[in-house]
Amino acid sequence: MFDSLNHVLTIEELAEVFGNVLAALEPGGVFFFDLNMAAAYSLTWNDNFGIVEDDLACIVRTGWNEESRTARFDATIFNTPDAWQRVDLTIHQTCYTAEEIVTTLESTGFTGIECHAHEDGEGLVFLDETAPRGFFFCHGL
Repeated sequence: MFDSLNHVLTIEELAEVFGNVLAALEPGGVFFFDLNMAAAYSLTWNDNFGIVEDDLACIVRTGWNEESRTARFDATIFNTPDAWQRVDLTIHQTCYTAEEIVTTLESTGFTGIECHAHEDGEGLVFLDETAPRGFFFCHGL
């Protein structure tokens, strides 16, 4: 959950993940997951911010490339368990369209595929291009 599958960087790798999930499911089992969609990246992944506490300082830089549909999260962290230490971390994500996800699920063998978004007070609603997060529900064989 919480966009973990966005860390799978190619559609071929995503198909492999879906195949492994399908193989692990009991017959008729359910697979439910979420992904960040393009609206989330364009709204929140072009920012810089910092966190400063007594024993920690963190600088975060994010970026979204709409053309390649990829996102990058760079963090530089300074913490002091005994002495100040620096740690650098980079995370990459790929944004898939709902159509890519559905096509890949179908080609892997999943059925009964549903795509939703969530709105406060509304619950699950139709997934469209304005939704920051997509929720996908499907069945194994």
